[in-house]
Amino acid sequence: MQLILAFVFFVLTSTATFGQVAPKTLGTLSTTHLLSVERLVPGDPNLGPDGLLFCFLVASKPPAEHKFGIKQTEDFKVNGESYEAITKRELGKNFTHLTTVHDVEKYLAENPKIANLVSKITPNSRLIITALISGAPLNDGENVELVFHIGFGRTTDEPEIEDLIFTTKVPRR
Repeated sequence: MQLILAFVFFVLTSTATFGQVAPKTLGTLSTTHLLSVERLVPGDPNLGPDGLLFCFLVASKPPAEHKFGIKQTEDFKVNGESYEAITKRELGKNFTHLTTVHDVEKYLAENPKIANLVSKITPNSRLIITALISGAPLNDGENVELVFHIGFGRTTDEPEIEDLIFTTKVPRR
């Protein structure tokens, strides 16, 4: 429950970068757009002093007709170095990460800037997924690389997880 409250606090108090999104990444069974990258505002004791919230729009594409799968997104690189390793070195510990699959209509109703971006994209089957990763202080404009693990099944078998790579910058506070 504390983690969910921390996530809500993060969303309500974060600064966002809208419109400065990485281009879509084409997987074998999906197209994924990085819609926004939001910066943590310090203050929640359950989160690190800084961090990022990534918001993705995922659309399946044929022949993805079955099970959806995702792996928890736990780390990203900052200027080529693991953010988790930086956090451990600088703060002596790591923080919990949260990857959430949202109800699309509800999420868009609560986030009009995201809804505006999504309205310009017309995929078929859509999902909104956020990945919250908090940790050590970040510097505005640092290079960020995130590997997003998502997949769909071609048949009734287990989903085929693909690693989709996104690059962006740490947004300004």
